[in-house]
Amino acid sequence: MASLNPPPGTAYRYYHAGSPLFTRDNIQDLEDQINRNDPTFKYQTIDNGVIEAINIVYTNADKRRHQNKKLTIGLEDYRTVTSEHRRPQNHPGSALTEAPLFVNLEEVRDELDYNYDTAAQAFRDSLDNWRQNAKCAALESYISKLDLPPNTCRLHSSREQHAAALTIAGVLKRKLGAPIEIIVQDPVYSTVGKAVLTDHGMKPVDGVGGKAFLDIDSRTFVFTVFPEIPIRQIVADLARPAGMFWHRYNG
Repeated sequence: MASLNPPPGTAYRYYHAGSPLFTRDNIQDLEDQINRNDPTFKYQTIDNGVIEAINIVYTNADKRRHQNKKLTIGLEDYRTVTSEHRRPQNHPGSALTEAPLFVNLEEVRDELDYNYDTAAQAFRDSLDNWRQNAKCAALESYISKLDLPPNTCRLHSSREQHAAALTIAGVLKRKLGAPIEIIVQDPVYSTVGKAVLTDHGMKPVDGVGGKAFLDIDSRTFVFTVFPEIPIRQIVADLARPAGMFWHRYNG
């Protein structure tokens, strides 16, 4: 009878021996590969091996299929990366499970559906509603009580909840008496969306989903709500920020 708990695979052993899933070099390398639009992508595995994958955008002759799509970095959590030992050897996904970084093809919102004025007004309305919400006051109270290093000067916000990010930055500015740079990242931000965020003092990061993580250091306060990627795992592997505020991770 086959065992229901087969021996751990290579990724499992390396991870539990202390090997990080994410490194600055690996994130930067995959950013560079995507920006070059290489015909094949090379994914680094946790045991320092390499997996090659075909760039479907480069090889597909019908470019119209990818008109509103963008290659971005995908980031797996430790459970997926170390789950190879639970799959049959010939499982089609077994090889990629040991690569925490891979390439996604994501759809970018069609900017013809809305213009700057519409987007800007929608964000102003959301901001007004947020500031009148009891959750805003609760968040301000919580952040103001944190014991943060005096040189905290960056706020990283992932994806949505930008109004809350502005609230946190405002509290930190009053608390520390210094300007706070708000860095936001979503690889599929539209041009209009970036313009609206910039007008409210936020700095959208260019790139394909990895660059903002490379900016995190001991002066950074990380803020993330309902991320689709393992933010805590990534941050823990890359840096020790001044503080971190998160909600649950779906995965």
